Amino acid sequence: MEIHRFAETKFLSSHVFGLLSFGLKPILKEPQMS
Repeated sequence: MEIHRFAETKFLSSHVFGLLSFGLKPILKEPQMS
């Protein structure tokens, strides 16, 4: 049960990190535009 929860948390955190990096990538790439 604990192992399953750990794997689920790890998957969710990596998924959220991927979404954040994907969303922030254009903002960090072109800061002069905004």
